[in-house]
Amino acid sequence: MTNFKFPEKISGYTQTEEKIIDYFYQNIDLIPFLSIGKLSQKLGLSEATLSRFAKSAGFKSFKELKAAIAEKYETPAEKMTGTLAEKSGVFEMLEYQRLCIEKTMLHLSEDEVKKTVDEIKAAKNIYLYGKGASFALAELFSFRLSRLGKSTRILPSGGSELFEGLVHAGEGDLAIVFGFQKIPREAKVILDYSKKAGFKTILFSGMLLSNENKHADINLFVYRGEPKEYHSMAAPAALIDAITVLLAKSLGDSALENLSKLYNLKEKYKEDIPR
Repeated sequence: MTNFKFPEKISGYTQTEEKIIDYFYQNIDLIPFLSIGKLSQKLGLSEATLSRFAKSAGFKSFKELKAAIAEKYETPAEKMTGTLAEKSGVFEMLEYQRLCIEKTMLHLSEDEVKKTVDEIKAAKNIYLYGKGASFALAELFSFRLSRLGKSTRILPSGGSELFEGLVHAGEGDLAIVFGFQKIPREAKVILDYSKKAGFKTILFSGMLLSNENKHADINLFVYRGEPKEYHSMAAPAALIDAITVLLAKSLGDSALENLSKLYNLKEKYKEDIPR
């Protein structure tokens, strides 16, 4: 992986420039192999916009910017990206899932994961929010955490019903929010309300947010594919499982006691409700 960083600007980058930078950071090892035309298609921006961006970032031309990024670290999965344009078979799709996980591993902060485990361990109550397909991730995480003895509550995906659950969140609690390419407006309300109510927040995001643009107390990067591609759930599900295992290890005997209690309860009523 390259250690290339865009230079800071006193006036700051525009919203469009931030979008370009975020895409570059997520795909840094592929940029030298993509033409300006291909990048403009992927970003939905004109070639002229990309050329102006390169000069705004301090380079003479877009070609010079690509040359500066050329020192790269390339994983085997990323080398296959070109061959995955047509994901027609099961093995191509499985390779794509692996690519998503590898990209997540390249950019995910291990320190943020450790903080996540600590916050979940300390939380009195955990509120989870996901919209659309992300709702399934909220349910999965809730199931995993409940098994370890954590008190969880899934917040409604939309509408004013969200407030019925959110109103109970306060100091000592934690909200885990899923918002990948875009952060849903309901998720923004949760993140904003946390400042007043005093609970901590964790955001699973597909954006590499700079420090000044971070929305939550902890931001976990997850790669699910490019904006116009099929969005995989492999990486976020894998990260949820990894956090669950780390949490169980951190909880120690208390986690095992809760799992044993669950097993005994199932055994007691196995004639009534077969396992």
